[in-house]
Amino acid sequence: MFVAGDPLGAAAIVGSARDPRGSLPIVAIGGRGAVLRELLLSLRALAARRRLRTVSFYVGDRAERVAAERTGFRPPWSEQAFLFERRL
Repeated sequence: MFVAGDPLGAAAIVGSARDPRGSLPIVAIGGRGAVLRELLLSLRALAARRRLRTVSFYVGDRAERVAAERTGFRPPWSEQAFLFERRL
């Protein structure tokens, strides 16, 4: 887990570094504004130290998407991703 801000303002859970696509997979991420942007830049630096080509993650709302775009991240495709669930 990686965190940023004092007090805590953003957090990310990093998946396995052995991703076959050469990507640092982020399992979960959340935060707002400058603190989230700081965390995203740190994750990019971590990927570079591990000699990985990309950082991959899903964002859950507009604020997270804007933070990602402001730190140079771009979506790998132009369509939206949808999450489905079934309540049991």
